[in-house]
Amino acid sequence: GRKDLYAARFQVSKGTSVPSCPMIGIELNGTTPAILLVTSKADEEDTPNVISERALKEMGKEAVEAEYGIIEKQIRLAPNSMLLEEIKSKLEQERSQDKKKKTKKRKQAPNDSQKKQKAGKRTGAVQEARERVASA
Repeated sequence: GRKDLYAARFQVSKGTSVPSCPMIGIELNGTTPAILLVTSKADEEDTPNVISERALKEMGKEAVEAEYGIIEKQIRLAPNSMLLEEIKSKLEQERSQDKKKKTKKRKQAPNDSQKKQKAGKRTGAVQEARERVASA
């Protein structure tokens, strides 16, 4: 669904149309692994959120989070076929877990026979209370 879509904002150097990593400056030309960062500062549309995988390894997660905010999710862009299958299976597992959580939250509405039973119990209890009061 749409909740799996995130805006990708690249840094493009002046005089070129090839995006580059804002942290270490290498070109993100398709051969360099790139990562889309989904952060707590996702509402800032002018900040690039695509960096190289190498920058994340070299700078460390703490330094990247200091610059971009808390990283909620990392998405590898243009993965190879093996990695793509692994990502798909993880995504399917997350979706199935979300569906299980939703079904647990929903309670079944009582059917007509259950409603009548509850109503009968209530009226029976009221009648018993009236009889006790009348006999006392």
